[in-house]
Amino acid sequence: MTGSNPSLETWAVVGIKDDTGPGRVSVNVMQLLFPARQLVTASYRMEGYPLGERDWWIPNDAGDERIQQALSGLEVLIVLDDQAIHHRIVRAAKDRGIRVHSLALWEWFLPHDPIWKLYNKIICTNRFCQSVIRKFGFDNTILLALPIDVTRLPERVISGPAKTFVHNAGKFEAEDRKSTLLTIEAFHQVRNQDVSFIVRSQIPLPHCIEDPRIRYFIGNLADYRDLYREGEVFVQASKAEGNGLSILEAMACGLPVLTTNYPPMNEYTSDSRMLVRTRWGKKPAWQTRYIPQAHLKIPRIDSLVRRMEWCAKNDVAPFSRRNRKWALQNFDPDRLRTQWIQALG
Repeated sequence: MTGSNPSLETWAVVGIKDDTGPGRVSVNVMQLLFPARQLVTASYRMEGYPLGERDWWIPNDAGDERIQQALSGLEVLIVLDDQAIHHRIVRAAKDRGIRVHSLALWEWFLPHDPIWKLYNKIICTNRFCQSVIRKFGFDNTILLALPIDVTRLPERVISGPAKTFVHNAGKFEAEDRKSTLLTIEAFHQVRNQDVSFIVRSQIPLPHCIEDPRIRYFIGNLADYRDLYREGEVFVQASKAEGNGLSILEAMACGLPVLTTNYPPMNEYTSDSRMLVRTRWGKKPAWQTRYIPQAHLKIPRIDSLVRRMEWCAKNDVAPFSRRNRKWALQNFDPDRLRTQWIQALG
């Protein structure tokens, strides 16, 4: 990334600081907009991530004076998450005449929450998110690619048929949004006995199919990038994704990715051989009762089985090369920096 813009010293990002998905988004946005500051708010995994010289700590019980001090001298504020403390920061910033923008997730967007009317721009990182939010009458959306620092990720050059598939369950929840249990069942039905499957989950899974080809790993990785250092195909056929960060990171590494034929996942890869067919779920997402657009598309197990069997028999090198090339172009830091500054300044 070339140079810096002195005016960005009056910009700040509001978000958490850890190695979770939202934490990595904060890191990437901060790096893109250097020397912007970060107003750091609490997260359950922030231990081990000390504050830096450009960071300002704002606890959940921060007083008004603390928030006002953090906002001093700022002209632009970018909010990366939706928390109660963030709402207090936003209202204080608007009172000071600061331009405030927010990064939105379509499946958590509450159109009737008055906080959304305070933002100057609503940042959408994929076309599907933008289309959902525009349907609610918000015409201040802006489409900006989510920054991914490709240089921080391991480069993978994959060739030949896949021997090992990898899946990231994250912090498994009852609705199985990342389709972990479905993916395990699908792999169990794969006829090829010479392939293996690595399943990583932060917490124990409710049940695991006994299959000598499947290896389960429970707990957090010391380095999240290790997730992308193993296997030849990353399988992430999620029922719903906001940004699809792990999909984007895997593609940026050069890993072929099997994912769901549903947005935003199919905005990132369009080859039908790597897209899993879906059906509507009988059970809605748990937040559907108050966020009507939140819904799940269920990957079809038979389609997922066929896609994995195809990858185990065919050379996946073209997908590896294509994903890496796409990522280097899509996440070019100089181009993204210019786009973010022009759109939000």
